[in-house]
Amino acid sequence: MSRLNENRRAVASVGTVTAFAVALVGFAVFYEGEATADVELNDSGVWVTKTSAG
Repeated sequence: MSRLNENRRAVASVGTVTAFAVALVGFAVFYEGEATADVELNDSGVWVTKTSAG
């Protein structure tokens, strides 16, 4: 314990960085994001992608 008391500043720095990293990962995991495009893919059309197959 005396070693921790001598290095309080280092312990506080490590704790601060750890808390920031945990918060950043938490925001990244729980953020749902934003829609970039709202498209309708089922337009009942026929798409020909390989003309050699008929």
